Amino acid sequence: MSELRFRLSREGDVPALQRLWTEVFGDGEEFTGEFFRLLWRPEYCRVAESAGEIAAMGFCIPGAVARGVPEQTANDIYDEILAFASYAFNKAHAVSYAIVSYRTAYMKRNYPHEYMAALLTSVLDNTPKVTEYIAECRELGIRLLPPDINASDADFTVEGGDLRFGLVAIKGVGRGLIQALMREREIGGPFTAFDEFCRRMNGHDLNRRAVESLIRAGCFDRMGYKRKALMQSVDRVLNGAASESRMNLTGQMNLFSAPDDGGAPADTTQLVLPDVEEFTRAERMAMERETTGLYLTGHPMDDYRALAQQAKAAPMGDILASFHAPAAATHRYRDGQRVVLAGICTASRERATRKNTRMAYLQLEDDGGSMEVLVFSPALDACRDLLAQENPALFVAGRISTRDESDPQLVADKVLPLTEQGLETLRTPQRRDPPPRPEPPKRHRLWVRLPDKNHPAVKRIELILKMFPGDEQLVLVFEDTGRRAAARCVVHPALVEELRELAGPGNVAVTEEKTR
Repeated sequence: MSELRFRLSREGDVPALQRLWTEVFGDGEEFTGEFFRLLWRPEYCRVAESAGEIAAMGFCIPGAVARGVPEQTANDIYDEILAFASYAFNKAHAVSYAIVSYRTAYMKRNYPHEYMAALLTSVLDNTPKVTEYIAECRELGIRLLPPDINASDADFTVEGGDLRFGLVAIKGVGRGLIQALMREREIGGPFTAFDEFCRRMNGHDLNRRAVESLIRAGCFDRMGYKRKALMQSVDRVLNGAASESRMNLTGQMNLFSAPDDGGAPADTTQLVLPDVEEFTRAERMAMERETTGLYLTGHPMDDYRALAQQAKAAPMGDILASFHAPAAATHRYRDGQRVVLAGICTASRERATRKNTRMAYLQLEDDGGSMEVLVFSPALDACRDLLAQENPALFVAGRISTRDESDPQLVADKVLPLTEQGLETLRTPQRRDPPPRPEPPKRHRLWVRLPDKNHPAVKRIELILKMFPGDEQLVLVFEDTGRRAAARCVVHPALVEELRELAGPGNVAVTEEKTR
């Protein structure tokens, strides 16, 4: 027994454990294969379930006893192996995650630029995550430089103390073209002009869509070009590059070559671009967002940051992070909390509710995150003209709402323009008219006509009134004397029906008392 325990402690791997088990409890392909597949599945680390399943398969002790192992010894070894299965996976899992956590923290602390570059590259297809990590870069003091045709590689890279945007994140530009571009830079050096880039890259899957995406993302900005001028010249430059390539292949003389230079092409790198006014800053940022999913050279909220701070607007990234934090962490924001958001409305759509009213879904974005906003009537009616504008900047006041595992939303009370006037309106307490005074409940009087006070119905009415206590009045009118008798009750339809059956429909009436 002690020898087996010693060997189990030294040989903890599965094959060694299987050999020891077979040595003690017997052999058999079905036994060893099925049992060890069961015992070593991670979900069977729960002791009760493992023991029940294994016992139900009829394994263990009889085979060991048949091979001469004492029954108590076989039971002890079985219990040790079962106990090992109950905690081995959990501890190994925890240790593995601890190692990953330690290495991640070490990289972020000692190599923040390289760490953030790798992190951004890993989530290129997840725009919300990219936005979150760029906000993290901002907190670490790391700038994100826009893509550049001569400085950018395929992925995010470290450039000095900053990060350079990777070309692979630009929509419409394939990885094959990017790899060819990087090889061309290594062989022929940096690109010096836009038309030179088109000539050198001609034949490398370069097409109009890819070139326009590079222009719109700002890849040629450092060459001093205006994006609008390049956009208007793309077809002319690409056609010229393709034509020159064909002539070079056939050995034809270029129209710009001199007769005495052997047909060599003349210097055609001096591109003449149209003299046009550049796109506005807002238009350029919109292009960047369209081609990369992000704002690179700025953010529309840059112009509204002071107003957002005055309104004490909650950063959307902080709200999202608060709800994604572990349950044991301190949560700055909670479900139902009232907050003010300031951001750019990037999308909106309306739909009808079950009550046949209108509601709107807005996508609101600041420089740290994006949240969905729900706007119901009458708040929607008050801001519909504002939402009709293109990407309006908004103040939104409301309460945070979470459902199941989804991201938090904001249910809006107010939607206002992100302006000084909107800020004043936001700060002004909403005047609420006092609720209308409720009308006093209507009081009724119940009349019952009887022949005289000795009529049998009188005793019956006394019993019935005990079931209808209240402070309204019932009046009995006796025909023989004209006298009246009154009692308190609640004038209920059931009481009226009972009295009509007792005294006759023509002898019961209900009147409304006049309120003073």
